[in-house]
Amino acid sequence: MQRAPSDNSTPSSVSSNGAAGQDSQMTTSNEDEQLQLARSDGSEHKPKRRARYLSDTQRHRIIKRIDNGEKQATLAREYGVTRAAICHIKKNRNEIVARFDQLITQAQEIDRAENFAVPLGEDLMVREIRSSPVLLLMTTLRDRRTEPPAFRRTAGRLMT
Repeated sequence: MQRAPSDNSTPSSVSSNGAAGQDSQMTTSNEDEQLQLARSDGSEHKPKRRARYLSDTQRHRIIKRIDNGEKQATLAREYGVTRAAICHIKKNRNEIVARFDQLITQAQEIDRAENFAVPLGEDLMVREIRSSPVLLLMTTLRDRRTEPPAFRRTAGRLMT
């Protein structure tokens, strides 16, 4: 604690050997020790833990492990959540399993689309498309009377 200096008069507790300065340092260190004890004691407010959100994969693993007979308290400790959260997962297991299965199906469809094998050299070939909008664009490109801005716009639409 510091006192604001007043009109050059020394406070009554200050002696010539500077005992007041030592007292204030001791008080500060005692306060620090008390705060440390209070924090380790648990009597003061603990900082609130951040919520731990589990992914669908983790929830699915928890359901499988509960089915295999593992204790909910053990799973809660391992995943850093409360036992109530594990109970909630067990209660809503049908929704979680359905959502997980849907995610797996979607991932498999994406993999199939990405792994679709294109025969060698086919990606370099020109493909012919027959549709009325494309035919109209091609006609505009072939017409010699088409102005340069219209030609660029049409070519851009055709390429995208």
